[in-house]
Amino acid sequence: MSPKLYVFVTNLIIQSRTIITKMPTKNNFAPIVSVQRPASLKYFQENKADSVKADFSFQSRVRWTLENKRSYMTSLVLGMAPSKFILADTEQCGLTTRNTSDIKYYDGWRNEGVNYINVDSNNRVTTIAEYYNNQFGLESGFYDVDDSIVEIIQGENDTYDQLPDIVRERLNDATITIELVTSASREQLSELFIRLNDGMSLNGPEKRNAVICDFASEVRRLATKHQSYLSCFFASKDIHRRKVDDFIAGLAMIYFHGISITISDKSLWNAYRSGSNEDLGVYKFVDFFEKFFKFLGDNIKVIPNKNTILDLFYIYLKLNNDRYVIEDRKKFFKEFFKVNAKLLDDPEKYQYNTGRDATYKELLRSREVKFNNLRYSLITTKGEFDPTKYAVKRDSRRGFSKEEKFVAAVNQDFVTPEGKQIDPTKLYDWEEYQGGHIEPWSEGGETNQENCVIQTAQDNRELGAQPVE
Repeated sequence: MSPKLYVFVTNLIIQSRTIITKMPTKNNFAPIVSVQRPASLKYFQENKADSVKADFSFQSRVRWTLENKRSYMTSLVLGMAPSKFILADTEQCGLTTRNTSDIKYYDGWRNEGVNYINVDSNNRVTTIAEYYNNQFGLESGFYDVDDSIVEIIQGENDTYDQLPDIVRERLNDATITIELVTSASREQLSELFIRLNDGMSLNGPEKRNAVICDFASEVRRLATKHQSYLSCFFASKDIHRRKVDDFIAGLAMIYFHGISITISDKSLWNAYRSGSNEDLGVYKFVDFFEKFFKFLGDNIKVIPNKNTILDLFYIYLKLNNDRYVIEDRKKFFKEFFKVNAKLLDDPEKYQYNTGRDATYKELLRSREVKFNNLRYSLITTKGEFDPTKYAVKRDSRRGFSKEEKFVAAVNQDFVTPEGKQIDPTKLYDWEEYQGGHIEPWSEGGETNQENCVIQTAQDNRELGAQPVE
């Protein structure tokens, strides 16, 4: 090879390598495997439906109205419901995957008697089951069935058991198409659900719910756990569309970023990323949320607006961050409600943006950052609500010194409150023994000699924020 040719080829190789390194990273796409199987509606309902369950870690809850349900069942009678039922076969998917977590996932469903995971047909499967159980009827009107005209009248012959025989037979024989997924990972099921609904009617909270991360699963768990208490702030359709989840996710944003955070689709999507700061710290938020909810107690039944809960959450958070503990909860809520009632009854308008103003009542309509900031300002300034009046400040020092531990152990005759002998040689081993607060530090208990007690590390952890007996 001539020197000139060698230089040319070398430069070409270098250029090609440079081009390759500059190419954008590609997504890794892996196909799923599925087969289509037709089935009569009656066969599906009697032989398959009971073993079909929805995984709400990605699937949406039922959100069809009664009208939607009537319309769908009528469409089945008329042969006008061609949409496929997409189900994942738990046995086949479990056998074809090599991923340990996926095997565990599918085995878990199998152990619960679930043969098929509903990927896309939850509204339809639920509606069919409800209709066969006579929970609603078909649309009223004249039905052309096998060259016969049959009138269906609401309340007379529209439910399954009441149907004229010819209509019932037509419904039972209606063919549905099942797309059976036989090879897919857990992550692919989420992706399939999102792709099937992309550009359709799924809202932001429903799509974010399908993301695989701790933040999504914990928000979903909290929403499910506390749904009954929060339901008074949401319409039934909004609950089904995960608006409760969205509200709790908004509180999480305030927990991590303060009241000046913009709670938007963009910021929430960033939080719902595996490995995000919110995802990594979600269990701290969960602990705080549960404490806050316990603090609210039955007072939540008095609160007229969900964004008042947001305001209370921030006040409680700020107190906690400043090391305050509410000492007189009853008086706290009494005064807070007085201030809110005064502001709600106030016709004065306050500027929240250039050329825009609103009453306090109108400010409660939104959780936009400028609304949140203005409401808090009005509560604490015009309302003159000072939450620290009903609180005590936690000791800035949480841990006890060796000297305090020594004195406490001697005074206890080297026996813990739980009746366990203290090994003097391991007294300062944190993994063995810990200095506990008789009055919990989290409740304002001081870190001093009088409030110190030696416990085993396990007993101290199990006691948590409870006083030592």
